[in-house]
Amino acid sequence: MFSVEYERTIKQNSMFSFETHIFNIIDDETGELLYIRKGVKIKVILEILTKEIYVIYHNKKYKCNDLGPAAKDRRKNTVDNSKELNELLMDLNQTKNNKA
Repeated sequence: MFSVEYERTIKQNSMFSFETHIFNIIDDETGELLYIRKGVKIKVILEILTKEIYVIYHNKKYKCNDLGPAAKDRRKNTVDNSKELNELLMDLNQTKNNKA
């Protein structure tokens, strides 16, 4: 298969970020989260055709669990929603003033 290899650093609670999402690593044998110390470098492999992401750590392949977008992306969505809300409120206010 076609794949691309990246290097990432483990953050708090054995998590790492990749393409604006936060991931943790699952041990296939036990089904539990794999603990990796903060600051450790890992290899992240992205399979191009399937878009599957996995980690190579100590020459062993581990599955990854997508925990969702990083905090920066969540804030951006909130700002966009706030702008839309303000526009909607301004439109309602103008409509209300035109009727009065």
